Formats: sequence, C-alpha cells, structure tokens
Amino acid sequence: MNDGSVPESPVSPFLIPYLPQFNKLLDDLDLIDGFVLYPVELSGHDLARGLAEWIGSHGRRAHFVAPSTEEDLREIAAALIALRPASGDVVVFAGPPLIDSDAVMPDLAYGLRLLNQRRDSIKRQLGVPLLWCGPRGFLAATAERAPDFWSIRDLGGKLLAPGEHEAWRLPGTLGVPYAPAAVDEEPQRLKALYKEALTQGDVANAAKIALRLVTFLDYRLELKEGLDLCEEILATLGSDERHGLMRVRVLYRKAQLLKTQGAAQEAKSLLENVVIPGFARANRRLSKLRAQQTLADIMGREGDLKGALDLLRRKVLPAAQAEYDAESLTSLQGQIALYSGEMGNWTQAIQALTRDVLPSFQRLGDVRSQAVTLGHLASIYFRAGRLGDAIRVTREEVLPAFETLADQEGQLIQSNNLAAYLFSRGRREDLWEARNLLAHALRLARRHHLTQADEIHALMKQVDERLQQSTDPG
Repeated sequence: MNDGSVPESPVSPFLIPYLPQFNKLLDDLDLIDGFVLYPVELSGHDLARGLAEWIGSHGRRAHFVAPSTEEDLREIAAALIALRPASGDVVVFAGPPLIDSDAVMPDLAYGLRLLNQRRDSIKRQLGVPLLWCGPRGFLAATAERAPDFWSIRDLGGKLLAPGEHEAWRLPGTLGVPYAPAAVDEEPQRLKALYKEALTQGDVANAAKIALRLVTFLDYRLELKEGLDLCEEILATLGSDERHGLMRVRVLYRKAQLLKTQGAAQEAKSLLENVVIPGFARANRRLSKLRAQQTLADIMGREGDLKGALDLLRRKVLPAAQAEYDAESLTSLQGQIALYSGEMGNWTQAIQALTRDVLPSFQRLGDVRSQAVTLGHLASIYFRAGRLGDAIRVTREEVLPAFETLADQEGQLIQSNNLAAYLFSRGRREDLWEARNLLAHALRLARRHHLTQADEIHALMKQVDERLQQSTDPG
C-alpha cells in the first residue's frame, strides 16, 4: 500500500480541468479544524494522487494511501492508524474502482468492516481531514458496510470534468458546468444541515456549513438573509479562542455581502481593521491575499484607482506569485488590467485582457470569469471612446453570459453599465433601450435593498430628460 507524504511536483496536463475544483476543496479544508471524513467522488487513483500532489504543492502536507493488493484492502484501518500526520496535514485515501456497491470483493468487505469497528481510533489518531476518494460504487460500499465510520463524514463533493451535467459547487466556477440559481436543492440542503449541526451542538461544523450557504445567498442577492446569518454565526461562535479564525472568515463573508449591497465604507473598514489583520495573525497568507483583492475591488469601485493599483501591485502581486495557482494569477492580472485601463493605459490593458487573460479562461471553460473579463474589456473600450465596441461586447456577450448563469449581481452591474454606454451614445433608440435596462435594474436593486438603487434612479432621470428633449418641438 502506498502511503506517506506526497512531494511537490508539476501539475499534469490531465489535471488542469480539475484545478478550480481543487481550489474550492482547499478552501473547504481551510475551514476545518481537526478530523473530518470528507468524501470525494472521483474516477480513480490517478486523479486522487493528482489531488494529493496538488494539495502538497499548495502549503498542506498530503499523505496518500492507495490499497493495491488484497492484503492492502484488508488492512485499510491499520494503514490509516499507522500514519502520523502533523497539524495542518491532510490524508488522501484512494479506494478501488468499484462500479457497483454490490460487487464488493471479500477482502474489501473485511477491510470496511474493520474500518467501521476502529472508527474512533482512526479519528483520534489522525486528527486531520481525511479525503475519502473513489468512484460512486466505492463510496456507496463504504456507507453500506462501514455505516458508523461513514456517519462522521462532512458534506463532501464530486470532481467533474468539463462537459458533464452535474455540479457540486456554485454555478459557473472554473471547470464546473453551471446550473440555474433557481435550482434550490443545494441551499435547502445546507439549511437543513446547518440546523442539524446546531441541534447537535457542533458549532464549528455549523459555522462551516453556514459559510457555504452565505455564498449562495450572496450569489442570489439575498443579502439581508446572508447578513443575518453571519450575525447568527458570530453569536454562536462567541468569544471562544478556538473559533478565532472562523470568526475572521465569517467577518470576511460579511464584508463581501456589504460590498455587494453597496455599503462600501463599512465593508472597507471591516477588511482593513479586522479581516486582513486577522488572517495575518493566523498566518493564512492565501486568505489574506484574497481579502486584499476584495479591498482593492472596493477601492476601484469607489474611484480610488491609484490606491487599488498600488495595493495590488505592491502587496498582492509579489506574494501571489508564490501563493496563487495559475488561474488565480490570471484573475489578478485581469483586475490590474482593468484599473490600469480605467486610468488611461487603454492599449496596454486591452492587450493584456485579450491576449493573456481571456484566452486563459476560455481554455479552462470558466464561463463566469470570461464574462467578468469581457465586462472589464467593455469598460475600457468605453473609457477609450470606443462606444460601439463597449455596447456590442456588453449586449452580445457579457449580459447573455450572466443571464445564462442566473447571476443576478452580474446582471445588475452589466445592465447598468450597458445603459450608461447607450446613454453616452445618445441615439433615440439607445435611450429607450437604456431606460428599459435601468427599469429592470432598479426593480432588482430595490427588491434587494441595494444602495445602488439611488445611482440607477438618477441615471434613469437623466435618460427621461434626454428623451423628453428629443420629443419637444423645435
């Protein structure tokens, strides 16, 4: 049986479509303190080993265990108990390629029965997350033949190649097919799990589940419910020092909700004074960088382009070279290009977006990031005086993508942007199209109590005045 820590190595090409999901999985692991059984449905040992190697190259020592003989299958529990992982490590177990849970070979059946009996010893000995990887048949066999062991599992997930029809993460993320936000199955499941964890007094797991739920609420502009849930989590965590990092994570999600709501100053203050220093104290470098990117985004939206660029170039980019994967670096480069372009460096920004950033996301099939990048490009076209290009890209490519993703925040922002471009061009048919877009955006903003409603209403009044002028005689 192969076990021990996995060394760092270059990413194999066949893993590239899965890297965004690996990132999501690593985010989940960052929320876990101590042991948890985390089922991961995947196709085989190669993908499980690739996952372990990738985790090992991203700051977490990974122990890979893969039974390859009949004896190995009988000794699964012993192999796990023999490990000596340190705090912060991860154990990745790769099960055999079972197609049907009824087709369990005798040696595996024996190994799973012993695994069930030694559940508490494994949990106590490891003390770190255990990724239980394998195809659906193997996971089902574990649930059936080791029910006590299976009962300590976390939510888990599925790793899918682009083109498959199911998704286990937010719609439109890198490499994962999207599903409409109207599909309510996942949020409802999270709500039920959250309540169950609270009932059982499992505060840490309740907070982790709630953070996932808040992500969905943000995505669907259900911001009040999201903010209320953040406050509920914070009250539940209390002042226990063991939950210090989790409190910082919850406050980060709260800041992101406030940013979406338009409460820029409150979000900025929370990030600068609590979240970023909190991640720094906990030595969570990756989380700190992401929080700084969020801060830069707020600064950019507020018009402090120089400050946003300075933060990204001087503080985020140098550290990100070591901490970020290629996809995250591409996203960061897109953000830098946007602010540089909005400050007048149009040619350089357009080249960066069209030659580097956009092709990278297209290769990965990342629908949302393509839409965001095209939105950046349209914004720069607008500032460069290329109104026709700004209107065409937003109308024909950006808005349809966000509509397909059922991303209400993206639709709101881009509808408002397109209306501003059309208003600037000023043709009568442009003004009517702008007014229709603004009316829809205003209804959405008011429904979700967004501060952007005032800005949208002010632009609508200007459109109405222009329309009135165009109909006045003489």
